[in-house]
Amino acid sequence: MFAKLPEKFIGNWIDAKSNDWTYGFFEDFAVYQSDFWEYQSIETGKDGRATVQLKKGQEQAVLTLVSKKDSSIQVRSGKGKTVRFSRMDKSLPSFSKKDTIRFAKPTFRKDSVTIVGYYRNLDKIPAQFANRLNRSPFNVGVPSFQLDKSQDYLADIDSMGRFRITFPVMNMQELFVDWGRIGLSMVVESGDQIFLFADMLDYLPQTSDSSYEMYKRRPKQLLFMGDNARLNNELIQYMDLWKSFGTTNRDEKSDMTFLKAEESVYLQKLEHLND
Repeated sequence: MFAKLPEKFIGNWIDAKSNDWTYGFFEDFAVYQSDFWEYQSIETGKDGRATVQLKKGQEQAVLTLVSKKDSSIQVRSGKGKTVRFSRMDKSLPSFSKKDTIRFAKPTFRKDSVTIVGYYRNLDKIPAQFANRLNRSPFNVGVPSFQLDKSQDYLADIDSMGRFRITFPVMNMQELFVDWGRIGLSMVVESGDQIFLFADMLDYLPQTSDSSYEMYKRRPKQLLFMGDNARLNNELIQYMDLWKSFGTTNRDEKSDMTFLKAEESVYLQKLEHLND
């Protein structure tokens, strides 16, 4: 039995230059290259650095970790360059460079997408919220423009909060992910493998949540790694404006009153989108 990874290295680590989520180090496994890796060995030196050997199937990786005073770490993979990483908080920092990657040309041939995921602290959800947050399988809804309906795909979540699911898509595709639990929209392309991380304690209701909109907009540790990760990481930073004039007592209002109210909502949403 090897030593445990020191607490100072536990967490998700963001490349300080590219802003990409690159490593997740946890008590029983690591997340790297959009998948789970086992700890083969962990050695800690007197200077506080840790040498970690990871394994996934026949693949292996050796990482040297050094903790810095500013809550960052330095990681060297094998004999490569040392790179600095910042610990992920509730919100991902803004990207400093434009994303110029284009979507692939549509082929209209079915392919598959794989989502690998880790719901951290799923075992710590209080009993009164268990039915909504931790007892159901992971669910992906894939809308079909051919059938004009959504097809659901399910995956079991293991005792550690980990899951994996592969399902068919066609070209670039919007997904409705775990709508009853985290209510997430994603965008993927054929052939993608993307890793999803969420801290489930962030999804517990809080006294500061005065409305559902406040609950949705409250920062939560939610991260993507892998194909189209940057696009999805950026999309979750810009929440839709949950605002509507509604149709309550519609018959009691004149057409112009209704029109002006809806126009006001439209202009507010347009300003929110432009911001």
